[in-house]
Amino acid sequence: MLPVTAEKTEEAPARWGIISLAALLAVIIVPPSILLSASASPNALILGAGIWAVSVAVKRLAGVPLDRQLRKRNTRSEIAAGFHGAFSAICELGLAAIFLRTWDDARFVDVLAFGAGAGCTEALYVLCLAFTAAKNRTDELAWINGATQSLWVRYTVPLERLLAAIGHTGSRGLVWLGLQLSGYQGVIFVALAMTTFTMVDGVAAYGLQKKWNWSDPTICRRTHLFFGSVSVAELSIFLLAYWLLMPSFLPG
Repeated sequence: MLPVTAEKTEEAPARWGIISLAALLAVIIVPPSILLSASASPNALILGAGIWAVSVAVKRLAGVPLDRQLRKRNTRSEIAAGFHGAFSAICELGLAAIFLRTWDDARFVDVLAFGAGAGCTEALYVLCLAFTAAKNRTDELAWINGATQSLWVRYTVPLERLLAAIGHTGSRGLVWLGLQLSGYQGVIFVALAMTTFTMVDGVAAYGLQKKWNWSDPTICRRTHLFFGSVSVAELSIFLLAYWLLMPSFLPG
């Protein structure tokens, strides 16, 4: 559970914010820096970021009527969450696939950069929101209480963004790989990316509908372990499948 001991307080110690900010900045800066130093194309990062931004805008606009219809029909929370998860996957991975379908000559490092561009840009977006969004004192006190008990809660934002960046990279890699392969192999990898993406966003949507207390150490730990397991699995499967099925694309 990664428990911590601290005195109960109504104000978060400054070091918590400093560490979280530093960790979040690392998520934003370090992956692109490593990939660029490994000769990744800057365009791959930019395209990944841009297509992510467009897909999120489409998702926000088109999601309003979907949510209205689900509420109108009094859809069960589990089913509604599944719809939201699948819709999110279609928007984000569907738009990415339109571009990835034409990217036949992509290098391994560029495929990684495309996914990292999406994940790191989302982390930057979250950072900007943190500085501009109005704070809810009740939610803030709940977070402080949870943060005194668990590091999962204390550093939930950078941890969540790290796991999301891994997931964005892995899922987009799986989509690209599936589009490059023919027959059932290609279908399997695209379907796997869509399924795992749907699972993550579906669980997140379900938690919002059920008003989960994300600052509760147990809920925070369990959800992060779930999201992390799926994200790491996505990236690991992509790396392994790439190595086994597309050796001619490997560097060196």
